[in-house]
Amino acid sequence: MRRALGRASLTRLLMILLLACPALPATTARAETVQVKLGVSFLTDSQKADLWDRVDKFARWEARLIYCNRPTNIVRRAVAAVDACVHEPDLKQVASRFRRKLADEQKKLKPIDCEHQFAQTFIREVHELADATINDAAQVCRACLIC
Repeated sequence: MRRALGRASLTRLLMILLLACPALPATTARAETVQVKLGVSFLTDSQKADLWDRVDKFARWEARLIYCNRPTNIVRRAVAAVDACVHEPDLKQVASRFRRKLADEQKKLKPIDCEHQFAQTFIREVHELADATINDAAQVCRACLIC
């Protein structure tokens, strides 16, 4: 599972966004600080496709975790982690995509034995991956000097 998603995928995307920061104007003519928030528009088409693929995967996994009463609440936590450095409309766009995919996955979901060892391992690994992804993204966001 880790291989399919990549532990630091969101972090990599944020780092790509944050690396674009130096190319943006950080001050005005009067030397006032201008806050710059990053967004999906900073990503290449390939990076956007990667982002949407990862959003869809987390939604698919979250549907199973919700069924087992063990959600990661990844959208709420991710938005809180990167709100300071990502445009609100882009956060809403990602959250909306996640929620649509989650609803679709929940409709298609077949019963799961949540107590089975495989299910328990899956739940633990998705939680660990979500935690690591959110922590990494928050750290990258905090490190942005002009965001």
